[in-house]
Order: sequence, then structure tokens, then C-alpha cells
Amino acid sequence: MTIFFETACFLALTLFSFHSVDTLARIHKLDQFEHGKQFLSDSDPIMRDLIESHVIDKMPVRKDSLGGLAQIIINQQLSNKAAATIFHRFKILFQGQITSRKILALSDSDFTAAGISRPKARYIRALAERLAAEPKFLQKVRAADDQSATQLMTSIKGIGPWTAQIFLMFNLGRLDIFPIGDLILNRAIRTLYEAQPGEEASVAERWTPFRSIASMHLWRWTDDS
Repeated sequence: MTIFFETACFLALTLFSFHSVDTLARIHKLDQFEHGKQFLSDSDPIMRDLIESHVIDKMPVRKDSLGGLAQIIINQQLSNKAAATIFHRFKILFQGQITSRKILALSDSDFTAAGISRPKARYIRALAERLAAEPKFLQKVRAADDQSATQLMTSIKGIGPWTAQIFLMFNLGRLDIFPIGDLILNRAIRTLYEAQPGEEASVAERWTPFRSIASMHLWRWTDDS
């Protein structure tokens, strides 16, 4: 009876510790997000106005998986609505989890039926081939700093800086990412900060180390405009 009680207590404490760590991590992220908004408000009057008029409480983090990266590839140069429709069709091709093996088993007609262009089909296959050859690839990306993670991902054909940076921002929850080359962000910066083409990244430097949060507010401002 004593052994059973001790075992039950151990399991309960283990589960409590696991959930506590997970909860603390989420609280820490929320604290960082709020701290980031305060930093931006204190250091940039234009950003302060955006933060006060557009309520964003946290980074909308997605799954940091093969499927998540494939979704960003599909999203390249498409509206959110069109990309969501195509990705939904893509997911239907799989029974359960999206894996490298399942992607590599798809035919050209499978990709076409989902609405995925030939170049994007090649990029998704190249990604699947890399993960099949290097199963711990995404673990390396998660463990790397922002610059090293970007270099790792852009070594795969079809994954450019924008795709890598969007993955870091929305799938890994990194807070200091500015997706250079994002047309919407660049247009917003030129409008709000009277910047010239090519000056957008320099403007964004003032938001370090919370460029992701600033980017979120610029996207929201564009949507609401």
C-alpha cells in the first residue's frame, strides 16, 4: 500500500511539474509580449499609436512542424483566403500527420488537384527530402539563433528569407523578426514613416529586440485601413 501511495504521489508530482513548466513558459511569453509592447510604445510614438488603437495580446503561434513549413510555402504570394483553401486540400491528401514519407509518395496530379503550382510542389518535395535525410533538421532549427536558423532553412530550395522568417515568427514564436521583403510591411513603413524604398529594414532596427511585435501591429494597421 505504501509503495502504491508513493508511486501515485511521484506520478502526480511529475504531471504537476510538467504542466507547471508548460504554464510558466506560456506566462513568460505573454510577459515578454507585454514588455515588448511597452518598449515599442516608449521608444516610438507612431508605434505607440498603433498599439493603442489595435489590440493584440499575444503572438499567434502555429505548429512548428513539417506541415507548418509546407503551409508557409503554399502561402507564398497568395492571399490568406486562397492559401487557406489550398492548404486545406493539401491536408486532405494525408490521413493524419503530414510526414516526409507521405509527401514523397504524392504524385504530380495530387499536388495539382490540391491547387499547388509545380514550383511549389518542387519546393515542398525538396523540404520533405531534406527532412527524410535529416530527421532532426527541425530540432536544429528550433535550437539555433535567428540568423543560424534562417541560414539552415534557406539552404533548402524554395525556402527564401521571407519563408524562413515567417516560420521563426509564427511557428517558433521568435519576437525579434522582421520579414525583409514583405510587401505589406514595407508599404506600411513607407506610408507611416515616410521612408524611401530600401530604407524599411533600417526603420525596423529601432524596434529591436521586438520587431515581430511591431510587424504584427503594422499588418493589423494595414488590414484595418
